[in-house]
Amino acid sequence: MNLTKYFAGLLLSVSATLIISSCTIQPEYALPVSSGTRFAVTGNADTVYFDMQGILWRLPPAGGDAVALTAASDDLRRVQLSPDGRWLAAQSFATGAWDIVVMRTDGSARRNLTAGPHDDRDPAWSDDGQTLLFTSDRAGNEDIWSLDVTGGALRQLTTDAADDYAPSPRGETMWFVSNRGGKPGLYRRDANPQQGTDPAADPVLIARAPAGRLHAPRVSPDGQSVAFVQAVQRNGFPGVARNELVVLDMNTGATRTLSAERSDVFSMPPAWMDDDTLLATIDGGIQRIDLDPDDDTGNYTAVPFTARLPLARSTFTPRTPLAFSPATQPALGIVDPVMLPDDTIVFTALGDLWRLDADGDLTQLTDDAFVERDVTVSPDGKRLAFISDRQGEGDMQVWLYDLKTGAARKMTGRSNGPRYPTFSPDGTQLAYQEVGPRGTQDFTVRVLDLITHHPDQPNRPRKLRSSPKIWPGRMSFSADGTHLTVAELHRTSDRIGDGRNRLVRINLATDTATPLELPDGITPDFGPVAGPDGRQLALIIDGALWRVPVATNGQLDGALIRVLDALSESPAFSHDGRRIAVLTSHGLETIDIDTGTRNTRNPMLSWQPAEGTGRQLIHAGRLWDGSSNDYRYDIDIVIDAARIISIRPHATHPNDIPVIDASERTLLPGLIDHHVHFEAHKGEWIGRSLLAYGITTAVEPGGLPYESREHLESWLSGRRPGPRLVFAGPQLDGARRTFYFASHINNEQRLQWELERGKRLGYGFLKTYRRMKPELQAHTVNLGHAWGWPVTAHAGLRNLGFGGDRTEHLRGSGRMAGSAKQSDLLVSYADMLSIYSAPQVAVTPTLVNQGGFFDFALRFPEFANGVQYQALYSPAYRKNLAGFTRMVSKKIELIRTGLGNAEATLKELDERGVTIVAGTDSPIFPYGLALVIELQGYVDAGLTPAAALRTATSNAARAMGAADEVGRVAVGLLADLIIIDGDPLAKMTDLLQIEGVMMNGRYHGIETLLK
Repeated sequence: MNLTKYFAGLLLSVSATLIISSCTIQPEYALPVSSGTRFAVTGNADTVYFDMQGILWRLPPAGGDAVALTAASDDLRRVQLSPDGRWLAAQSFATGAWDIVVMRTDGSARRNLTAGPHDDRDPAWSDDGQTLLFTSDRAGNEDIWSLDVTGGALRQLTTDAADDYAPSPRGETMWFVSNRGGKPGLYRRDANPQQGTDPAADPVLIARAPAGRLHAPRVSPDGQSVAFVQAVQRNGFPGVARNELVVLDMNTGATRTLSAERSDVFSMPPAWMDDDTLLATIDGGIQRIDLDPDDDTGNYTAVPFTARLPLARSTFTPRTPLAFSPATQPALGIVDPVMLPDDTIVFTALGDLWRLDADGDLTQLTDDAFVERDVTVSPDGKRLAFISDRQGEGDMQVWLYDLKTGAARKMTGRSNGPRYPTFSPDGTQLAYQEVGPRGTQDFTVRVLDLITHHPDQPNRPRKLRSSPKIWPGRMSFSADGTHLTVAELHRTSDRIGDGRNRLVRINLATDTATPLELPDGITPDFGPVAGPDGRQLALIIDGALWRVPVATNGQLDGALIRVLDALSESPAFSHDGRRIAVLTSHGLETIDIDTGTRNTRNPMLSWQPAEGTGRQLIHAGRLWDGSSNDYRYDIDIVIDAARIISIRPHATHPNDIPVIDASERTLLPGLIDHHVHFEAHKGEWIGRSLLAYGITTAVEPGGLPYESREHLESWLSGRRPGPRLVFAGPQLDGARRTFYFASHINNEQRLQWELERGKRLGYGFLKTYRRMKPELQAHTVNLGHAWGWPVTAHAGLRNLGFGGDRTEHLRGSGRMAGSAKQSDLLVSYADMLSIYSAPQVAVTPTLVNQGGFFDFALRFPEFANGVQYQALYSPAYRKNLAGFTRMVSKKIELIRTGLGNAEATLKELDERGVTIVAGTDSPIFPYGLALVIELQGYVDAGLTPAAALRTATSNAARAMGAADEVGRVAVGLLADLIIIDGDPLAKMTDLLQIEGVMMNGRYHGIETLLK
């Protein structure tokens, strides 16, 4: 048929066709590159096409200058040429979800063939070009679908509960990848959509994936061979794999490995140019492979290219973050407000529980250095339940607090980090969540009977096996007490980490769970919250406050009602059910649910940074100042309150100044961990652990915003020991999310709401995440810069190419299955190296998560005997991590290959003058310790010890806009200093030998931090 004529008038019945237009993002310059990272290729004898960095490029078959057919904002992947050579199909993320798009081979007449909130991936043409097969989760699972381009009809071809993906049709046969039945591999089955087929019919397993992962089969034009990429060595975490390119003869079943043993084969579909010629992406380039019957590996011919990547320059100057201001500040870190029968509000702020009455008077309910979180009130209004580590044992537990007497009683005793205690309607039961043995992807709901509970036997709560496993949110009992409703992150695929939020209703009698259908975008950490009679739920949807009627058994019983069209968080009903307390961009408010009347209830609480008293002097035997390559010796540093006022050769000490004698020690600037996340249910010890390893400033690129502000206020005010905190608020994600601390930014209004909250709470920067629409990512960069915020992301080109400032991780998960910044062997090629090398860009490598921790643990096993690790981490934690290390050590050769490749990238970036800033992504690995391991990795990569230390001091300070505050030992800077019993310029692991830490002029001996 005439596809040109057909596509010109195509209107699919499944959705209105969308005409795609590139957003108006104007690059300022172009970088020529001649190799790329993890991209796909397609073509014929006339032209080659490839999708490096999500841009479609056209190339002569012998190679040469590549012509860009699309913009970076289109984010087009998995390009496939039609059999007649006139059309290209690809998957595009331009709309904020993966859609199947087609266009002419010159990039014109581009249209969406699919649209909607689901993900459609992996397009593949039928022989006659009239059908496209693709992967879709539109039915709630990753399955194979077909699209009849002559009529627009969709047909589901597989329905197995496992992941089915990457189809390749030929005639009446379909080849695809599946992990069904626990047997991952290449499958074949009848898939002729015209003849019809049973989606549940069992396919035939043709090739078992030798290392559990097989990628993107492609059948030859004559139907006699199928080419695919498979992992021959693979490790799950840290993720690294060695792939090979294989061709299978369909007649004999024999396979030929075409790739060399040590080559870096990209996990992308190969392409047949004809029956005997393949195109594949290997070692950063495009290879044409002629299948010589006398040569098992084929004859390779490189197809060289030069492509010019579009980039915008970041030239703005970031504002100095709030963490370095000496001013008195209002306490804005208000967490978990709940309303009592007398209209008072209880909440957490500045490390304690407070009670705010209707007249604005405050009563402090707790007064300690521990953490109280997840406050809830009993139905009779007489008791509070919350989690706390107030007993000083390091573990958070559930506590009951009598509001009349002030007596508190511990209700749990397990070391699994409980969260979100929730009373039953009659007050006799308390449900809560706890972390399972596999960490934060393995939550369990337990129900505690308060009548039969005995304080000496706190470990007998009922376990609900049907409870959501992945980041469940707050819970609510039904009015009759028979059901629990909880929010969960629902993923449609085992291989792709993001998902959509939904409500789940658990039947307590049968221990079964049923989803409740609500619009996408429910924020799981702040809802569902039940009204006092259990007949309505408060929810956060797309950032706004809603409520919905429910029946006595918790089933939905009416339409959603918007209560407040403004950014809302932490809703809690009044005891008469007529008002909702909620956190907004104006602070703590109550909203009348009938009239919409808003009443501001902000408490009159303030704080100011704690600092040293008067003058003090440190006599340092060796001083490394944060910028030099060597030490200065026998130096006196004089501090007045919080700042350094003098640095001079050692002399007789004045009698009236307290002296810290470090004359046989080394003095350094306080360390900065540029990528760390905090979870309040871990307790007070987190702040101490960072200080105990010398970290005086932490940078949090993603967290719950009010909790992050509370951490900053409690640590900086001295209420709890901990570092300065520069935080970004939530990850700015899209219609789907990966972590609970993300916001769904699906439109301009939602982005503006988040920026308004950031201005109030004092964000230090912004972080866009995996599922944000490219156009909104670019807009976020512009708006963030206007306010003085740097913008960081996992993404490379779709942040730095838009003028963004930083990138997190050399690898970093993306919205594709796998990374777009590294190959499976952890190699970054010229495209990524050039993107990272843009002016004013800073890169946080996190080598510790790419095998660095396990390499370190096997090389330096004595780390486990360190005083900090022994004192701050429980025996159970240390045992589990040691067991994990032993398990991973079985594949340490492969892991060290990947780590070595990542280290080579780091060394190349350093030689190019790229600003490297050290970060760890803790708590994946131990807070504090992980930073020392990260810095050792930089030395292993070839950086000098001084250069490595600068990544955690002066480089990091400059990247966050605090170069005149911290990161160096210099007159006028803040007194954030550490004392080491060792020589870290000679031996980086000596950083573990910390004897004292000073933050803002306040000195902590190591012994005080380990109690």
